[in-house]
Parts: sequence; C-alpha cells; structure tokens
Amino acid sequence: MKQVPHSAVKAVAPGASHEERLGRGPLSGMRVLVVDDDRVPRRIIANAVAKAGGEAVEAEDGTAGLALFSAAPAAFDATITDFVMPGLDGADLVHAMRALGFAGPLIGMSGTASAAQIIAWKLAGCDEVLEKGISMAELVNELAAVCRRRARTRFIV
Repeated sequence: MKQVPHSAVKAVAPGASHEERLGRGPLSGMRVLVVDDDRVPRRIIANAVAKAGGEAVEAEDGTAGLALFSAAPAAFDATITDFVMPGLDGADLVHAMRALGFAGPLIGMSGTASAAQIIAWKLAGCDEVLEKGISMAELVNELAAVCRRRARTRFIV
C-alpha cells in the first residue's frame, strides 16, 4: 500500500459552526474527497463542504486521491476533482475509482473544458462536469442534487 504524505491530506472543518459540526445541512453526514493540485480552490471547496454539513478530505493530486480512496473505498460518499493536474489527472482518477467499484457521486471541475472533453469525462464516470468559478452554493446544491438522483435511480429495477 502506498503511503500518502501527511501534507497531501487534510480533513477540513475549520470554519464550521456548532450546528454545522453536528451535521446539519445539504451534505450532512457525507465524507467528500476533494482533489485539486491547486491549494486555494481545494481549500475553498473543502470549506464549502464543511459549511454544508459534510466532512472534506483533501488530496493534493490524483495520485494522492487514488491512494486515499484505495486505502478505504467505503470511507467516501462522493468525490469532487479537478481535471487538469500533473501526473494522474482527474479523468484518470475518475476512471480508476469507477473501475475499483466507487458508486458514489463524482463531480469534475475544470476551468478550460471543451464540449468533447466534457463528454469524455462523463463517459469516464463523472456525474457532472462543472466550470471552475461556480459559486460554492451552486457546487453544494449540484452535489446534493446528484446524490438525490442517485438515490432515486438506485432502486429502479
């Protein structure tokens, strides 16, 4: 098993209020893997997850994200990942997680995505591909909506 440097991973809930720490909000009870090689957007997304009642676990690139997931696949309820990263990029991460059996919501984010890339990423297993710069409220709402859609379709035979 690969060891992930401690600096690559950080559970986040620093700005969470008492109510948020109790798990109230649209992401209540969810553990979300947040993967981005750029620390600033990764922290912003992680804080938004925490403020929405979830727990965010950060990974500084696709390799670190895959190592975290591989070590404890059942520990994560959803993943939000950047696509353009050095090494293992977001599309490869999504493909690998789906191949390993991850059935939770996967949301990809990119600042520069063509229509063809978005289609390819969805075919790789992304539920949604969002443009970087989206408001954190919109991101949280989109993740919650994907969770609701998956919950409804899980019982369709």
